Amino acid sequence: MILDSGDGDPAAGGDSAYTKPTVGAAPHEGEVFAVAGSSAQVSGGALNHPAMVTSINALGSLVVEIDGPRLAAFFLDDAGGVRDRFVIEKGAVVAASSPTGDAVGISFRVAGANPFRGEASFALELPRAGDVEIRIVDAKGRRVQRLAVGSLSAGFARVIWDGNDESGRRAPAGLYFAILDVTGERRVTRLLRVD
Repeated sequence: MILDSGDGDPAAGGDSAYTKPTVGAAPHEGEVFAVAGSSAQVSGGALNHPAMVTSINALGSLVVEIDGPRLAAFFLDDAGGVRDRFVIEKGAVVAASSPTGDAVGISFRVAGANPFRGEASFALELPRAGDVEIRIVDAKGRRVQRLAVGSLSAGFARVIWDGNDESGRRAPAGLYFAILDVTGERRVTRLLRVD
Protein backbone atom coordinates (compact mmCIF):
# COMPACT_ATOMS: atom_id res chain seq x y z
CA MET A 1 0.00 0.00 0.00
CA ILE A 2 3.02 2.30 0.43
CA LEU A 3 5.71 0.95 -1.91
CA ASP A 4 3.24 -0.78 -4.27
CA SER A 5 -0.49 -0.10 -4.20
CA GLY A 6 -1.27 -2.93 -6.65
CA ASP A 7 -2.74 -6.35 -6.03
CA GLY A 8 0.39 -8.43 -6.81
CA ASP A 9 -1.56 -10.64 -9.23
CA PRO A 10 0.26 -11.30 -12.54
CA ALA A 11 -2.73 -13.26 -13.96
CA ALA A 12 -5.23 -11.72 -16.36
CA GLY A 13 -7.15 -8.98 -14.57
CA GLY A 14 -4.36 -8.33 -12.08
CA ASP A 15 -1.79 -5.55 -12.27
CA SER A 16 1.49 -7.55 -11.89
CA ALA A 17 3.56 -9.36 -9.29
CA TYR A 18 5.10 -7.55 -6.35
CA THR A 19 8.84 -7.21 -6.96
CA LYS A 20 11.83 -6.88 -4.64
CA PRO A 21 15.12 -5.99 -6.34
CA THR A 22 17.39 -7.94 -3.97
CA VAL A 23 17.32 -11.75 -4.02
CA GLY A 24 18.40 -12.08 -0.38
CA ALA A 25 17.30 -10.16 2.70
CA ALA A 26 17.43 -6.39 2.27
CA PRO A 27 15.77 -3.53 4.19
CA HIS A 28 13.20 -1.08 2.84
CA GLU A 29 12.13 -3.10 -0.21
CA GLY A 30 8.61 -3.77 1.00
CA GLU A 31 6.77 -6.37 3.01
CA VAL A 32 3.61 -8.31 2.21
CA PHE A 33 1.18 -9.45 4.90
CA ALA A 34 -1.49 -12.06 4.26
CA VAL A 35 -4.12 -12.92 6.87
CA ALA A 36 -6.13 -16.12 6.43
CA GLY A 37 -8.54 -15.71 9.31
CA SER A 38 -11.34 -17.83 7.88
CA SER A 39 -9.81 -21.29 7.72
CA ALA A 40 -11.99 -22.71 10.50
CA GLN A 41 -14.84 -20.24 10.86
CA VAL A 42 -16.47 -17.32 9.09
CA SER A 43 -17.61 -14.51 11.33
CA GLY A 44 -18.70 -11.26 9.71
CA GLY A 45 -17.18 -7.97 10.69
CA ALA A 46 -16.00 -4.98 8.71
CA LEU A 47 -13.78 -5.97 5.79
CA ASN A 48 -12.39 -2.51 5.23
CA HIS A 49 -8.88 -2.43 6.68
CA PRO A 50 -6.90 0.25 4.80
CA ALA A 51 -3.83 -1.97 4.37
CA MET A 52 -5.75 -4.85 2.78
CA VAL A 53 -6.04 -4.96 -1.00
CA THR A 54 -8.69 -7.69 -0.75
CA SER A 55 -10.89 -8.91 2.09
CA ILE A 56 -13.01 -12.04 1.66
CA ASN A 57 -15.49 -13.38 4.19
CA ALA A 58 -15.47 -17.05 3.09
CA LEU A 59 -14.14 -20.34 4.42
CA GLY A 60 -10.82 -21.21 2.87
CA SER A 61 -7.10 -21.75 3.17
CA LEU A 62 -3.92 -20.02 2.13
CA VAL A 63 -1.64 -22.07 -0.16
CA VAL A 64 1.95 -20.84 -0.49
CA GLU A 65 4.33 -22.11 -3.17
CA ILE A 66 7.98 -21.06 -3.20
CA ASP A 67 10.16 -21.69 -6.22
CA GLY A 68 13.59 -20.08 -5.80
CA PRO A 69 13.13 -16.30 -5.72
CA ARG A 70 9.37 -16.54 -6.53
CA LEU A 71 6.59 -16.88 -3.95
CA ALA A 72 3.02 -17.46 -5.09
CA ALA A 73 0.15 -17.37 -2.58
CA PHE A 74 -3.45 -18.42 -3.26
CA PHE A 75 -6.59 -18.18 -1.16
CA LEU A 76 -8.65 -21.29 -1.97
CA ASP A 77 -12.27 -21.29 -0.84
CA ASP A 78 -13.86 -24.41 0.64
CA ALA A 79 -14.92 -25.56 -2.85
CA GLY A 80 -11.34 -25.34 -4.17
CA GLY A 81 -11.86 -22.10 -6.09
CA VAL A 82 -9.09 -19.50 -6.22
CA ARG A 83 -10.62 -16.37 -4.66
CA ASP A 84 -7.43 -14.29 -4.40
CA ARG A 85 -3.75 -14.59 -5.29
CA PHE A 86 -0.50 -12.66 -5.26
CA VAL A 87 3.08 -13.27 -6.35
CA ILE A 88 6.35 -11.87 -5.00
CA GLU A 89 9.37 -12.00 -7.29
CA LYS A 90 12.79 -11.24 -5.81
CA GLY A 91 15.74 -10.13 -7.90
CA ALA A 92 15.87 -8.78 -11.43
CA VAL A 93 15.74 -11.26 -14.29
CA VAL A 94 19.10 -10.95 -16.02
CA ALA A 95 20.09 -12.95 -19.08
CA ALA A 96 23.63 -14.00 -18.27
CA SER A 97 25.73 -15.19 -21.18
CA SER A 98 28.51 -17.66 -21.61
CA PRO A 99 31.48 -16.97 -23.90
CA THR A 100 29.61 -18.71 -26.74
CA GLY A 101 26.60 -16.42 -26.29
CA ASP A 102 24.38 -19.17 -24.82
CA ALA A 103 22.23 -18.19 -21.83
CA VAL A 104 23.31 -19.92 -18.65
CA GLY A 105 20.93 -22.70 -17.63
CA ILE A 106 17.52 -23.97 -18.59
CA SER A 107 14.37 -22.24 -17.37
CA PHE A 108 11.08 -24.14 -16.94
CA ARG A 109 8.03 -22.83 -15.07
CA VAL A 110 4.25 -22.63 -15.02
CA ALA A 111 3.46 -19.58 -17.15
CA GLY A 112 -0.19 -19.05 -16.26
CA ALA A 113 -2.42 -19.42 -13.24
CA ASN A 114 -1.35 -22.00 -10.67
CA PRO A 115 -3.62 -23.43 -9.20
CA PHE A 116 -5.34 -23.77 -12.57
CA ARG A 117 -8.63 -24.88 -14.09
CA GLY A 118 -8.89 -26.17 -17.61
CA GLU A 119 -5.46 -26.07 -19.21
CA ALA A 120 -2.00 -25.27 -17.84
CA SER A 121 0.69 -23.34 -19.70
CA PHE A 122 4.45 -23.84 -19.31
CA ALA A 123 7.26 -21.54 -20.42
CA LEU A 124 10.69 -22.91 -21.11
CA GLU A 125 13.93 -21.34 -22.24
CA LEU A 126 16.75 -23.39 -23.71
CA PRO A 127 20.27 -21.98 -23.99
CA ARG A 128 20.92 -24.30 -26.95
CA ALA A 129 18.97 -26.76 -29.10
CA GLY A 130 18.28 -30.13 -27.54
CA ASP A 131 16.09 -33.23 -27.40
CA VAL A 132 13.12 -32.42 -25.16
CA GLU A 133 10.56 -34.50 -23.31
CA ILE A 134 7.91 -33.06 -20.98
CA ARG A 135 5.79 -35.37 -18.85
CA ILE A 136 2.99 -34.70 -16.38
CA VAL A 137 2.94 -37.06 -13.40
CA ASP A 138 0.55 -37.20 -10.46
CA ALA A 139 1.54 -36.96 -6.79
CA LYS A 140 2.22 -40.73 -6.73
CA GLY A 141 4.63 -40.44 -9.67
CA ARG A 142 2.33 -42.06 -12.25
CA ARG A 143 2.55 -40.61 -15.76
CA VAL A 144 -0.62 -38.76 -16.70
CA GLN A 145 0.37 -37.21 -20.04
CA ARG A 146 3.36 -36.78 -22.33
CA LEU A 147 3.33 -33.24 -23.74
CA ALA A 148 6.36 -32.79 -25.94
CA VAL A 149 8.95 -35.10 -27.39
CA GLY A 150 11.52 -34.11 -29.98
CA SER A 151 14.14 -31.54 -30.82
CA LEU A 152 13.65 -27.87 -29.92
CA SER A 153 15.74 -24.90 -31.00
CA ALA A 154 17.45 -22.59 -28.51
CA GLY A 155 15.23 -19.83 -27.15
CA PHE A 156 11.76 -19.56 -25.64
CA ALA A 157 8.90 -22.01 -26.11
CA ARG A 158 5.44 -22.40 -24.62
CA VAL A 159 3.80 -25.78 -24.06
CA ILE A 160 0.15 -26.33 -23.09
CA TRP A 161 -1.31 -29.21 -21.08
CA ASP A 162 -5.02 -29.48 -21.81
CA GLY A 163 -5.67 -31.05 -18.37
CA ASN A 164 -6.47 -34.49 -19.83
CA ASP A 165 -4.72 -37.81 -19.32
CA GLU A 166 -3.29 -39.86 -22.20
CA SER A 167 -6.66 -41.50 -22.87
CA GLY A 168 -8.35 -38.09 -23.25
CA ARG A 169 -10.17 -38.16 -19.90
CA ARG A 170 -10.10 -35.13 -17.64
CA ALA A 171 -7.41 -35.51 -14.96
CA PRO A 172 -8.88 -35.16 -11.46
CA ALA A 173 -8.20 -32.14 -9.28
CA GLY A 174 -4.96 -32.49 -7.34
CA LEU A 175 -1.22 -31.98 -7.23
CA TYR A 176 0.84 -32.70 -10.37
CA PHE A 177 4.46 -32.33 -11.43
CA ALA A 178 5.66 -31.31 -14.87
CA ILE A 179 9.04 -32.87 -15.64
CA LEU A 180 11.25 -31.45 -18.37
CA ASP A 181 14.15 -33.58 -19.63
CA VAL A 182 16.55 -31.88 -22.06
CA THR A 183 19.64 -33.75 -23.27
CA GLY A 184 20.69 -35.07 -19.88
CA GLU A 185 19.30 -32.25 -17.71
CA ARG A 186 16.04 -32.24 -15.75
CA ARG A 187 13.79 -29.50 -14.39
CA VAL A 188 10.59 -30.06 -12.38
CA THR A 189 7.77 -27.67 -11.55
CA ARG A 190 4.66 -28.21 -9.41
CA LEU A 191 1.12 -27.37 -10.37
CA LEU A 192 -2.25 -27.72 -8.69
CA ARG A 193 -5.42 -28.45 -10.66
CA VAL A 194 -8.71 -27.37 -9.06
CA ASP A 195 -12.28 -28.03 -10.19
